[in-house]
Amino acid sequence: MTLNRTLAFVSDVSRPAFIGALAIVAMVPACSGKKPKYEGPYATQVGQAVPMIESAIGLKFKTPPKVETRSKAQVREFVTRQFKDAKAMREFAGQERAYKRLGLIPDTLKLQQFLIGLLEEQIVGFYDPGTKVLYLVDGSAKDQVGIIVTHELVHSLQD
Repeated sequence: MTLNRTLAFVSDVSRPAFIGALAIVAMVPACSGKKPKYEGPYATQVGQAVPMIESAIGLKFKTPPKVETRSKAQVREFVTRQFKDAKAMREFAGQERAYKRLGLIPDTLKLQQFLIGLLEEQIVGFYDPGTKVLYLVDGSAKDQVGIIVTHELVHSLQD
């Protein structure tokens, strides 16, 4: 082979090889296995929970879970909205009547108000399938958040 033919051969082989190598280099970050970075006050708990859930269930999140925080007042508003749904109100009224007839709760207890207050106080976080967001309550104890994040992200993965 002459020098010109050798250079032409290398040039012809190198161009596709160069393009292929460039494509591989461009894809390496996507395949690096790096965990997505979560932001916010509960990023650590979410970042730890996601791989555990994926491993235990055998499914992967299609997109990183979206997590937002809410105040207790916002949680109360959400819970109250859930109770105001027409179907939920009928079901709840029937349950309340049954509990009172069976003597499980006092006749004077307004169950809906009681439960809204209880849930506002006790909820650490919840997954809303309507918005596809995991909401965590501002100022919740970090030790409780880890358990709630894991539990609620399972609902997210099922959705």
